[in-house]
Amino acid sequence: MRINTSTLLFTLTSASLLLMAPTGCTEEADEVGAEGETGGDGDGDSDLDEAAVIAAAMGYRDNFVLINAAPFASAHMGAMVNIYAHPDVADQYKAIDQDAPVATSFPEGAMFVKENIDGEGNPDGGTIMYKGPVGYSEGSGDWWFGMGDILAGELADSGPDLGGCIGCHEGLSETDWLQGVAADNQN
Repeated sequence: MRINTSTLLFTLTSASLLLMAPTGCTEEADEVGAEGETGGDGDGDSDLDEAAVIAAAMGYRDNFVLINAAPFASAHMGAMVNIYAHPDVADQYKAIDQDAPVATSFPEGAMFVKENIDGEGNPDGGTIMYKGPVGYSEGSGDWWFGMGDILAGELADSGPDLGGCIGCHEGLSETDWLQGVAADNQN
């Protein structure tokens, strides 16, 4: 699926980027699933609004927290990556210890961007990871993935069941399907 978000009217303000309030979600986070009903039958066919998720992720370089101090090799074919987290979940994500995992669960609306880095140190595509509503997809821990040119908002593939994503994340249920970044490489 290719989504061109250049037609979306999206103003990056602090209010529009806050996907989660202390009570769980702001109106915008609720709207991400509001194109239809939130939730679903557990097989990923709820009406999660992918365009809204992509639009919210487009400002990640300016509005999300860069978790790692230096790019590191991803489990995916050794690609060098940076990890960005929405500010509301950045500290929770940083607390994931790869060597001694402690159970954690991210709220609906949590969002992360894994940015691929090319050989010259420039962004070169990546993956968005968004926590959908309970029941969105039990097989992916309710996570939605989108891969492609994330800076342009154009995805080559998306959904809860992307083979490469699920294969690496499904064994991480204790940390809500997230790997974390080594403590000695965190900002």
